[in-house]
Amino acid sequence: MVGCAIPIYDVGLFGVERPADAIKRYGQHKIVSFEDEMVEMVLFVDKKKISFSLLNKTKHSIKIVWDESVYIDQNGRSNRVMHQGVKYIKKSQPQPPSIVAPLATIEDVVIPADNVHLVGSSWRVYPLLPYSSGDATDAKNLIGKKLQVLLALQTLGVVSEYIFSFTINDVQMIRENQGKSTPRKRRLQPGLPWR
Repeated sequence: MVGCAIPIYDVGLFGVERPADAIKRYGQHKIVSFEDEMVEMVLFVDKKKISFSLLNKTKHSIKIVWDESVYIDQNGRSNRVMHQGVKYIKKSQPQPPSIVAPLATIEDVVIPADNVHLVGSSWRVYPLLPYSSGDATDAKNLIGKKLQVLLALQTLGVVSEYIFSFTINDVQMIRENQGKSTPRKRRLQPGLPWR
């Protein structure tokens, strides 16, 4: 049986909207870094989630206000998010903020709640982008499209909305062999060497 091809997306940081300007990029469009006077962040776009690490550079605690944070998909649809530790069955319920102590780091993930579904008796998390085998043209049509994450960060009672915009730079179709995809480079996980 001849295998089908599945898309592998190259997604890179396009820009960040925030109260002031300071951004730096490095890596191969997989792991990106952002820094300003309040936070230092490393983000990693994965198949089903966006992983991140946030260093609080201030002398005050920072809250990640999950109920005011959203994921915006490639079609411009805004989705409620969930993060590490939230039970799938509670994906639609209010989530308490995560608190990052002064000069401390938190590692977490952003998962669109709409991508989490109960199928039969088990939960499934669907990919951020289409990953089914099929027409390469459909996958290639996503090149140039944008994914966004709005993280609402609160300090001293003031909420700052950080909007991370990622663009789909390229799509490669990888041939599957009898239901198993061909080996590909191992993806880096954000291991974060802070100063």
